[in-house]
Amino acid sequence: MPRLALSDADKIICSKRGVIEEYMMLRQMDNKKMAIKLGISDVAFKYKRENPGRFTGMELAKLNVILQIPKEKYI
Repeated sequence: MPRLALSDADKIICSKRGVIEEYMMLRQMDNKKMAIKLGISDVAFKYKRENPGRFTGMELAKLNVILQIPKEKYI
């Protein structure tokens, strides 16, 4: 059975998800704390965290600052 390759969009989304997960663990942040800092509900944050493509550009910029993500790993 042939393997299915991930599309470029899927790779980018997986990459973003991994960076968010990594830095949330490093900074000891949970969904509720992140949602408060972003100014959205914790349910909305959880929904967007599952698929980072749903975050707006401004929310992604805030995530970079809140989680202190280095520039080479910006999402």
